Amino acid sequence: MAFMDDTVWHSESPESLQNILNDTQKLYNLNNIEINSTKSDLLHISQNKNKLNLTIPNLYYNNQIIPLCKSHETI
Repeated sequence: MAFMDDTVWHSESPESLQNILNDTQKLYNLNNIEINSTKSDLLHISQNKNKLNLTIPNLYYNNQIIPLCKSHETI
């Protein structure tokens, strides 16, 4: 039995991050590793304050949406 905690994926774009998530899902499936996506958090950080109003597309892991955390929520 193995546990995975505090894994962080960083990306310059939502599309790139979705590709990372898709690749890791394939790797985990190949190695019979299960991830509880309900315990996953998506945190968006932008250096440009003008980007705060951008709509962030949904990201998925194992066909389940990873909810975007609100700026006032604690992770």
